[in-house]
Amino acid sequence: MDNFKRGSDPSSVLEIGRSTPSDYCKTPIGSRFQKSEAETIITNIMIILKRTGNKWRHLDWSEYKMERIKDGNFCTNHEKEYFELVNRYCFSAKNARLVSRNWTEIYNKFNKK
Repeated sequence: MDNFKRGSDPSSVLEIGRSTPSDYCKTPIGSRFQKSEAETIITNIMIILKRTGNKWRHLDWSEYKMERIKDGNFCTNHEKEYFELVNRYCFSAKNARLVSRNWTEIYNKFNKK
């Protein structure tokens, strides 16, 4: 049990060194994109990944759009421009850490040397 960390939810056991999309659902403050629209979209992607299995994976535009429609919040295809800009940072924790200082801190918390 030494290699595991228990969260406040007893059903959630996380292996140390393994962050999940749910850890990155906070808005990336001062992100590399310097656009609130991009920061909103990347946060939306992390929320979608969290609720669809909380695993790092590629999310394509059609699934993103479908999930946003389920939320009742999908605006227009205008989101697609920002989706394409940020999506490459959402399929691994290593990539997510490059988005902003606070996301780097999250990554470092799970990957202490």
